[in-house]
Amino acid sequence: MTQLRIITGDSPAALLSRMAQELTAPPLPPLLDECIIVQSLGMERWVRQQLALRHGCAASLALPFPAAFCRRLAAGLQRDPHFATGDGVTIDARFEEQALVWRLFALLVDDALLAQDVCEPLRAFLQGGTDAKRYGLARQIAARFDEYRLYRPEVLVGWEEGRDPLTTNAHEAWQAALWRTLLANERPAHFARWFLQTVERLESVAQRPEGLPERVSVFGVSTLPPLFIRLLRAVSRFVPVTFHVLLPNADSWRPGAVRHPFFEAFGQSSRDFLGLLMHPDVRGVLPVIEHIPTAAAGGADSVLAQLQQSLRMGAVAPLSVTGGDRSLSVQVCHSPMRELEVLRDQLLDAFAADPTLRPHDVLVMAPDVEQYAPLAEAIFGHARTRGDEQRPHIPYRVADRTMSRESAPARALSTMLGLVSSRLTASEVLELLTQPLVRQAVGIAPSDVDQITTWIEDAAIRWGYDGAARAALQDVPGFEENSWRRGLDRLLAGYATGRVEALSGGVLPVAGDLMGNAELLGQFVEWVEGLCTRLDVLRTERPLDEWTRVLQDTLDWLVRSDDVDERAVIDRLSRDLGRLAELTDTRASAQGTRSEAAYPVSFDVVRDWVADTLAEDEPASGFLTGGLTICAMKPMRAIPHRIIVMLGLDDRAYPRRIRRPAFDVLSSDPHVGDRDPRADDRQLVLDTLMSAGDRLMLSYVGRSQTNNTHIAPSIVVTELLDRLDAMHGGPTPLSQTLRVEHPLQPFSTAYFTDDSTRDHRLFSFDQQMAATVQASLQRHPVPAFLSSLPPVPSLQRDWHAGGEPMLELTIDDLVDMWLNPARVYCRRVLQLSVAADETLIDDVEPTDMDPLLRHRVQQRMLDRSLLGRGNAARERALDVATGELPCGRPWGAVA
Repeated sequence: MTQLRIITGDSPAALLSRMAQELTAPPLPPLLDECIIVQSLGMERWVRQQLALRHGCAASLALPFPAAFCRRLAAGLQRDPHFATGDGVTIDARFEEQALVWRLFALLVDDALLAQDVCEPLRAFLQGGTDAKRYGLARQIAARFDEYRLYRPEVLVGWEEGRDPLTTNAHEAWQAALWRTLLANERPAHFARWFLQTVERLESVAQRPEGLPERVSVFGVSTLPPLFIRLLRAVSRFVPVTFHVLLPNADSWRPGAVRHPFFEAFGQSSRDFLGLLMHPDVRGVLPVIEHIPTAAAGGADSVLAQLQQSLRMGAVAPLSVTGGDRSLSVQVCHSPMRELEVLRDQLLDAFAADPTLRPHDVLVMAPDVEQYAPLAEAIFGHARTRGDEQRPHIPYRVADRTMSRESAPARALSTMLGLVSSRLTASEVLELLTQPLVRQAVGIAPSDVDQITTWIEDAAIRWGYDGAARAALQDVPGFEENSWRRGLDRLLAGYATGRVEALSGGVLPVAGDLMGNAELLGQFVEWVEGLCTRLDVLRTERPLDEWTRVLQDTLDWLVRSDDVDERAVIDRLSRDLGRLAELTDTRASAQGTRSEAAYPVSFDVVRDWVADTLAEDEPASGFLTGGLTICAMKPMRAIPHRIIVMLGLDDRAYPRRIRRPAFDVLSSDPHVGDRDPRADDRQLVLDTLMSAGDRLMLSYVGRSQTNNTHIAPSIVVTELLDRLDAMHGGPTPLSQTLRVEHPLQPFSTAYFTDDSTRDHRLFSFDQQMAATVQASLQRHPVPAFLSSLPPVPSLQRDWHAGGEPMLELTIDDLVDMWLNPARVYCRRVLQLSVAADETLIDDVEPTDMDPLLRHRVQQRMLDRSLLGRGNAARERALDVATGELPCGRPWGAVA
């Protein structure tokens, strides 16, 4: 008898309440964990928090993702003799996606394999290609095999048994040949084989196997691979398995049922999911299904509440809108920055209208969170407070950021790896050196960067280590001028000789009036030489196991930190780099080819692997950890919040457009339940609509910043507004009321004027801008240019009690005051910052002589002649040694 149950509900909160009730009646023994399968980290966090709020504590909970549940199940079933493999191996790690990438890469460089007739498409594609191209193809094939094991495991097993073709795909033959080559005449327990064998045994055995969990709950999932559903159906023969599915209406998922237009347009994934769940088991028994309706809230007259109630009823009901209703809105802006500025005002309006609303009640989603994360600090962070200008600070957290953006060690490593194939320009090297963890590893202070920048400029360092490196790496003549080697030699010679107008060892020394910091110069020269040496090491091909050691050594040399948290991040990054050796199979294949660990791999391939590793999301970073949450717009992430915001709903950004390769079996032979990212994204819109409590705000860039032309929104926004207009039925389309177009600038008078013609949907909480705009609207007589001398501002402060806070000065401030007091006065007193104050590093060697440079050279020649030191050959050598003249420029050009 099946113990599979399906509980549907139109609210995640109602579903969670039901699950919490069932988990406590009766509870499991103290030493057993409740197994709740979820599909996203956000849902896992929300479930834990809600259970803790309801019961005071949330412990003994296991919330695995589906793949992790399969591995736990495989390990648990090893205790049963019907499922034990004997060697303790459950799922062969050699056939995991990351390991398959390198095994396939080793096969794609095997000329004997590619020479087979069946591999002719691969041979034609890879002809004349680089290792990076082979690696890219290996990644694509490994990703397809990884999907096949979940959605077409029978195809992989059929290929092993020589039964092909099994699909209509024209590229099936060479995929089958590659898969059989990977097996090497073995029958390993890869994921697809384990999946099929485990399901078949669970469907046939009579007694409960050992190692099964006491009960299984599935929460917040709107789609699963059909075989995984079959696995849970087989597990339900012995233990209770309960699905908690978000569904607006009890019967609208059934084939032929009358559906709400929104559910018809956006609910394809949940309909297919329910259809697969309701299949009978091997004995023809259907699961039990139950729907939990949510009682209609009394007096709920907002557009959002009416739409949600209409979806619950499964029928179209006329919508009415009242003045000031902001429960559902579509904000049209000119840029992502303006989207966040509008969002800030909308949130402040919501906080002012409801004192019980808190920042943690707000969820902000965006298709590309990396685009909005740096802008969030400018809008919501502490940077909005400056001087007398006090703007409300909204606490926030950014989730789903990649390691390369979130982790300082990862950013430093990524920057250094980018130098391997670059021109090694002065600005690139200085950018790496200015990163805090790199500076700590070198042993220099932040204030030393200005001195190093001055040295680079004075020594005329532009790009390239030396002439030989330029000729070998950039295919240019091997000239030494303006290279790092020449510039460092000039700096060292200047320390040894001081300021002299003579060549020393063939270079012109660079030195100031004072001796300078000898220790800093030594650290800087040693670090640059060490950097160039390690870049040469990275350019050398080597096997993968050696690459792991080289990358870890590079990381240890590059960054250093005394902070415990940053040290933990560095250790984690080092472990991630160590996965490269773990992913390789050191055993040679049966065909006698070299293993993937022994094959020399170029840097370009390893760099792509490191980039993929650093592009992974940071686990447990910022999701539901307090404050407003900004996260990626991922499927199955409809988490209840009082205010939900969907940013970046542009035509090209959402829903996702994923182009599958021509050899993908899933695209040529689609089945119900196959992965469909566009359908999942549309399902997220419906789930978000049902999960929003007080407000749902949609936003997109709908106007060009350059010419104000219209930019099309996402198709989901267009369909939503069209269906709302059809439901409204009034003389004025509802979309005109919900859709708000914002001006290009936040200081537009449209936000601050108070007259009858102003659009009251446009408002701002920026008091400083309001005062500025009001002042600009008031016309006063022009006063005299200067009636009396104004008081001169100074650094004087009232040091007595009750006065202004003391002015804090650092040692860097004192040094700046000594070197350039006018600049300190402008910055600290007048609050004036000029972009030209910052030193700009030139990355290009001189190619022409402008009049100013010609004048300087001629003036130096004249000065030497007047002092009786005029010598044409000597002057030519000195001026060329400065690095200011174009390389190879005839001397007559300055005469």
